[in-house]
Amino acid sequence: MQGFKENFRKYKLYYISEGVFLISWLIYFVLFFQLYQEASFYVDQGAKYIIQLLFLVEYYFNSLFIYFIMSFLLLVANLYSILLYSIKMKQEKKKIQFKFSMQVFMGLYILCAGALLLTKLWVLFLLLIILAVTVVYITYAMTKSQKDNDTVYEENEVVKQLGSFSTAEEAQSRAQEFATYWQEEFQENGYTLVSDIYNEKENEYTVDIYVKSIEKDKD
Repeated sequence: MQGFKENFRKYKLYYISEGVFLISWLIYFVLFFQLYQEASFYVDQGAKYIIQLLFLVEYYFNSLFIYFIMSFLLLVANLYSILLYSIKMKQEKKKIQFKFSMQVFMGLYILCAGALLLTKLWVLFLLLIILAVTVVYITYAMTKSQKDNDTVYEENEVVKQLGSFSTAEEAQSRAQEFATYWQEEFQENGYTLVSDIYNEKENEYTVDIYVKSIEKDKD
């Protein structure tokens, strides 16, 4: 329980965002299903599926189009939030909290996306879900590729600042955690991570983590 409270305090922005998405989805479904039930009342249930779909789209296109746009924006924004949270948690190496939180976040997302697929418009919603996943994946891949290519650092360039911390031991521990996680990646690019702890005010410690060239370090 203590670990969860600490996790919530540290990443409350992500939890709050998921709460906002949940409320947004609830409002969306209340409004959407009001329209959907009205439209479905006039559908010939004995007709082929494609005929039912064409009827809904043709006679309720203007109203449905708004909900299609809203669902797409919610799908994309929700996925971005989950992606950013997962990246942040992996960097912090919070395995237990990460696993539980991601199960909750992904469960809510799958539940909402699944609800869209239970309607007669499931084909169109499926296309929107695929498009949303594609947009998020392409954006992530491009960002990651750009980050991977940006591997040239100047000697003693600060790559991360941590703090402030109330004790030197806590500052040292966090610096060690960061170095443990990222050291291998920097070493692959010819750098090693070094940290300095600063005590600028009483009971206030900060950490500068900077890079040194492995070759120069050997010299």
